[in-house]
Formats: sequence, C-alpha cells, structure tokens
Amino acid sequence: MNHHDLEHADPPFPELGEEVELFLETEAREGVLLYERDGELQKKPMAPWERGLKARVPVHASPFRYCFRLPQGYLGSHGLERTLPRYDRFFHLLAKPLPPEWALGAVFYQIFPDRFRQGRPELAPKEGAWLYGGRPIRKKAWHEPPGEDGAREFYGGDLFGVLEALPYLEALGVEALYLTPIFQSPSSHRYDTEDYHRVDPHLGGEEALRALYEALEARGMKLILDGVFNHVGATHPWFQKALEDPSSPERGMFTFYPDGSYASFWGVKHMPKLDYASALTQERFVFGKEAPVRYWMRLAHGWRLDVAHSIGEGGTNRKNARWLRALARAAKEEREDALVFGELSYDTVPTLRAHTLDGAMHYAGFAHPVMEWLSGRDLHGNPVELEAEDLWRALFDHYAALPLQLRHAMYTLLSSHDIPRALWRLRGDKERFKTAYLKTCTSRIPRINLHPLPRAAPDPGRGAPAG
Repeated sequence: MNHHDLEHADPPFPELGEEVELFLETEAREGVLLYERDGELQKKPMAPWERGLKARVPVHASPFRYCFRLPQGYLGSHGLERTLPRYDRFFHLLAKPLPPEWALGAVFYQIFPDRFRQGRPELAPKEGAWLYGGRPIRKKAWHEPPGEDGAREFYGGDLFGVLEALPYLEALGVEALYLTPIFQSPSSHRYDTEDYHRVDPHLGGEEALRALYEALEARGMKLILDGVFNHVGATHPWFQKALEDPSSPERGMFTFYPDGSYASFWGVKHMPKLDYASALTQERFVFGKEAPVRYWMRLAHGWRLDVAHSIGEGGTNRKNARWLRALARAAKEEREDALVFGELSYDTVPTLRAHTLDGAMHYAGFAHPVMEWLSGRDLHGNPVELEAEDLWRALFDHYAALPLQLRHAMYTLLSSHDIPRALWRLRGDKERFKTAYLKTCTSRIPRINLHPLPRAAPDPGRGAPAG
C-alpha cells in the first residue's frame, strides 16, 4: 500500500523557495523522488521513515511537480504506474498564497438575496419603477410563483432579511455565506452591474451590508461576495461613455468590432465584456485602490468570481490565468486571509494548476457526476447510465488531478442558481436527495443551496432567476 497526500507534506503550505519534507507511506525500503525543474527531471534519493520513506527538497516553483520511483513502479497523483507518468499525473504542490485555513472544510450556504428573506418590505422595488429590456419591472408577491418575466421580477428580499436569519443559519452549522451579486443593477439577479461601489439600495445599501458583516464577525462566520468582473451591465456609465464617444478612454475597456458590435457575455448584449488588455480596465478592476476586488475587502472575507473561465483580453479569455491570479492577489493584498474561488463550469484542473485561485465551484468533478448517477439524467435531461464504479472513477480522477492543497478547498455543490435544483432533478425523491447530501458532506467544503425559511426561499424545483 502506497499513500501520499497533503498530510504527508511538511509544511503543507510552503513559501516559494522554502524546503518541504515529503513523506510516503509505503512498504518499499528504497525509492527516489523525481521532480521537474527547468524542463528536466531531477532525482533525490529518499531516506527511511518509520512508516515508509521521506525526502526534503526546496519548492522552487509553483506548482511544484513530482512523483516517486519505487521498485514496483512510479507513484503519481493517480496511483502506481509501470512507466513514468505524464506530468499531468504527477503530484502538484503549490506555494503561497494559498487558501486560508478557515476555508478548509467550512460549510457554505448560498443566498440569492432578492428571493431569500424580506427584512424591510419598504425597500422592495415598486411595480414599474423602471424599464428593463424595454419593459417595466414587476413586483411579485412573496409566495407568488415566478412568471415569464425572469430578471424583471422582483420579490423584495434584502440583506436585513439575511441578518434576521443568522441564528437559524448558525444553528444549521453554516460557517460562511456566499451571496450572489449585491451591487446596484437593474435586474433581480444583479449580474449586470451598473455601480460596483454601491450596494443596491433595494437590498439595504451599505448600511445593511455592514450590519450583516459585523454580525457574522461576532459569530465567527464569514461572508463571500459575488465578483462580476468578466462583464458589466449595459447601463453602467463606463459602457455608456464607450458607446457614446468612440474617442473616450472607456472605449478601450471593451472590445468593439468594425461593424460597431461588441463582445459580451454569451452574446447577451446587456452584459458587455471587459477587456483586460486595457490599462484602464486593469486600474479600475485590479490594481487601483478603488478596484471593487480591493474596496469591499473591508466588509467581506472573499470573492466568488463569476464566469472566471471567461475573463481575459480582446473579447476572449486570452491570458485568463494571469488575470485570475492578479484578481486573487489583489484581494489578498487587502485581506491576507481572503478566499477567492471561481465559477469554472468545466474542467477546473488546468486553471487551478496554474496557481490562479483558491478553488472552484466543483461542477465537473462532483455535482454533475453525482447527480447523473442518482437521477439517471445529465444536466440537460438526457438519459445517462452511470454505475457506482463509473462515479468513483469520475470523482477520483478530478480529485487526484488537483493540486494537493486545493483538494481541501473545492466548493462542493449539488446545484446552484445556475443549474436545476437537486431535489427537482431527483423528481422529489428525498431518500436519494439525502444520499446526495451525505456525499456532499464527505467532501472538503460542503455547500447548502437556498434552503427554505419562513418568508424565505421558493420551491427548490423552481430556482432563482439565473445570471
């Protein structure tokens, strides 16, 4: 039996250049540590240890890639192999900055503010108060089912309502809240931001955010905000200037094409995409002291980066790793123990191995395979035949491929505001639902999604308006 994980690295969270001792539980009496440096494989003979073998080596790069050569083969991230594994099957160890210790194993609870709980009814938008997409917004009664107007429909939940619910959430064992966007926006999902420095007044403004933050601090709980830094709302003044004046500095913050069209999130024209090749975009979103990723670290403990896999230059995700790394480091420069994880909807491994973020929403490596196994259908409703062994292979393959420290920091979920709710996908089968949540709670960062509260969340099958 050969075993190696983060618990076998001392220190487990090294500084770049610091020596780390790597331990391998094995019955083998001899072995060699192989690690990649400057394109070459270096060799370090291992010394005896009471439960196997050990070797000490400096972490010269992040990620630091290595495997073990033993008499019976090569031990990498995916197990024992007869021949030298590819680099992507080596163990990957990162150097600091790394996920904060408070986040490892923390129980998260996601909240969609407009639909969670109403603390001050007078804050709710009025029927027809403004136009969205050329049509008046709708004010819905709290228990009225969602209609066809989607993001035009407002229920009037607010941050004071979240504050009222803290005793209940704390009793559930929740340790951190993740709020979907709270900054001023014309839609109920608020993924089309028009002012990054103003908490939406219909949610209670900065007064409510401060009260919530202070109450969470008093309970030893944490607050994660949703950072929509891939795109802005079309009503944002910066984009309006770019539209109105092609010679304005703001024009370069976005990618315009010769025919006058512009890059946007998924082709949705009311969500124009930011261009990080622009020095002004870089100043306003990354490096400047007023950049929202920095500015709000006084009232939050971290960020979830929306569509993190799409952030980049020239209307694409070019240099994506560079800008994810820069956004994460900006937050950590303001708050050393900040957690910054991303919405990575597909394969998370290439991005996370590039030492960019503290983790990611675990769709591909957890939510999708678990729900396919239990429901017999994929995310889009297509029939899937997944045996328990197939599930194990999928989960292990993703887990093993992650850098060692991030195995403990993935945001593990079954559903979210962006995909159908788990209980609905299981057709109301509560026993299977319990099985799914039991599996979630064996993960590193279990996440609870919008559980119903008095005067709070809707039927879990309906979901919240997606952004």
